[in-house]
Amino acid sequence: MVRGSFYFRLSNFYFWYFAFIGAFAPYFALYLKSLGFSASQIGVLLAVNPVARIFGPNFWGWLSDHSGARGQLIRLTAVGTAVTFVAVFFNRGIGWMFAALLVLMAASTFPLPRDREPTHHGEHAPILRIVAQPAVIALFTGFFLMQVGHGPYNGFYSIHLVEAGYSKKAVGWLWALGVLAEIALFLWLPRLMRAYSLNQILRLSFGCAFLRFLLIAWGIGSIPIMVLAQLMHAITFSAYHAAGVAAMHQIFRGRNQARGQALYTSLGYGLGGTLGTLGAGYAWESWGPQWTFTFAAVAALLALLVVWWKPMSFDTKAKD
Repeated sequence: MVRGSFYFRLSNFYFWYFAFIGAFAPYFALYLKSLGFSASQIGVLLAVNPVARIFGPNFWGWLSDHSGARGQLIRLTAVGTAVTFVAVFFNRGIGWMFAALLVLMAASTFPLPRDREPTHHGEHAPILRIVAQPAVIALFTGFFLMQVGHGPYNGFYSIHLVEAGYSKKAVGWLWALGVLAEIALFLWLPRLMRAYSLNQILRLSFGCAFLRFLLIAWGIGSIPIMVLAQLMHAITFSAYHAAGVAAMHQIFRGRNQARGQALYTSLGYGLGGTLGTLGAGYAWESWGPQWTFTFAAVAALLALLVVWWKPMSFDTKAKD
């Protein structure tokens, strides 16, 4: 009963968090476009979020490791996000819809269980010594390039669809299809992780991202191709993210665990996402959507080549 209550409270938080993301991600760029912002301006505005991921995770990871107050930090940041976002769209209908979702997400953090003192692995190497390893540098380079490639998708996929003649409803359904594929993959994930090594999963993710972005670039006029591209979200996000988190858990041990995950977020989603989104905005105006997404595909291909050239040695049963 206690464990069931724990999972319910935790899933309640994640439900409202991703409910907000689901409403925000597909339409915010379109909303900005409706206000008259140019592609480069939209890129700059959307890059604010990954910029925060560069510095925020490292600070919160350090504070979490030293304070042990993980639950309190989640509540503080969730409430702060809800309050801040109200000001962004003050007195605008769409903004109030987002602010309802954010308030519910913040409220869902308060029933979360109290923090427990984490049990750290006995091994605790200096974090700089870990990061300086050539294979670790290659892995982080792959994470960085993968998120550079996702910059055009996260920022301009909806605009790309609408400019190609898709309705707003079709945009929503295509995003939802990607989420459903993501959920299905996560349910199958334990079997996938037992059957294949982390290196194999990461290589597959980078390779699929290369193909997916090419499909989005040049197959935009075909609904079946767009459906296929969205189904590939299961690999390019779900499998990739799960393997990335698992890799960080193996590489960074002891008191470095939170900071290792923070580096994964800040260097990949933060720095990579920032440059990818900014570059996408300017590329969109200079080269057009097809070549912008081709640029994304090239970034994913480079990620694949880097991690193939210098693979990590992970503690897995499957062989590379």
